[in-house]
Amino acid sequence: EFIDKQLVLNNALESKVDIRTADLRKISEELTAANNGINKSIQAASVTSHVRTRLALVRD
Repeated sequence: EFIDKQLVLNNALESKVDIRTADLRKISEELTAANNGINKSIQAASVTSHVRTRLALVRD
């Protein structure tokens, strides 16, 4: 009987762990997507800055 109760508790815990793992995977994917967006914005700003600097040098 004790072993049966332990198995039930173990299964319940395993289920909670699986759910939490899925949640964390989803959050990780969302953070990765957000980070990629930030990196693209930084690259675009860097390119824009570089182009403006080159244009300023050409004008001078």
